[in-house]
Amino acid sequence: MNIQNRFILTAAILLPLSQSYSQEAGAPGQGMPIPAAVQSVAQPLSPEASFFYDQLSPYGQWLWIDPYGWVRSPNNMTPGWRPYTDGHWVFADFGWTWVSDLEWGWAPFHYGRWFFHEHRGWCWVPGSEWSPAWVAWHWGDDWCGWAPMPPLVAWETCSDWDAIIPTFGWRFVAHGDFRRRQLKDHIALVARNVTLLGATRNVTRFEVRDRSVVNLSITAEQVETATGMTGKRGKEDF
Repeated sequence: MNIQNRFILTAAILLPLSQSYSQEAGAPGQGMPIPAAVQSVAQPLSPEASFFYDQLSPYGQWLWIDPYGWVRSPNNMTPGWRPYTDGHWVFADFGWTWVSDLEWGWAPFHYGRWFFHEHRGWCWVPGSEWSPAWVAWHWGDDWCGWAPMPPLVAWETCSDWDAIIPTFGWRFVAHGDFRRRQLKDHIALVARNVTLLGATRNVTRFEVRDRSVVNLSITAEQVETATGMTGKRGKEDF
């Protein structure tokens, strides 16, 4: 499915529920002075940035940051904000899929990757390949965790996501909270991430099926068992 059709699909099924922002103790923040090296410069837009530019410009700033090129820094996010916190997970044909509460969340959480910049906080590098969520996964006896996959790293070949994802990039919830619609209220403090990473293991697994990226990291059955659900739940409609 090409990018234009994917936009139609995601815009239809991933409509924002409400606009909200999260603040999590212990996470690096934003609002620091911006050096000249990350100010807008006279560089041509990449095809990916060009496609998203007008649609996302009202919600953030476009900046040129080496080595990523044009990236987007979201506006009005509170200190400590991290991607993949304002929303919830649903199980669909492509596996666990992120449904964002943010008005602009239909794009940056399904195309492209996020990275943390010391002056701008979390920034998004646009991409053209759709995924239910570009995140790595951890799973344990009591906790589940996810973190943005960094840019410039091929998901098909990376063998150690834990080595390249910063510890503060992970967000963990207890199994019983994984299906909640307001996940940000139940995410563990960043200060606990080292302990929770040790108590869980990386289970990240994606495949391409029928030219679509599918998340196979955690099954619906695992979540049903861990959250104490009874009976066959099946797939949820968006």
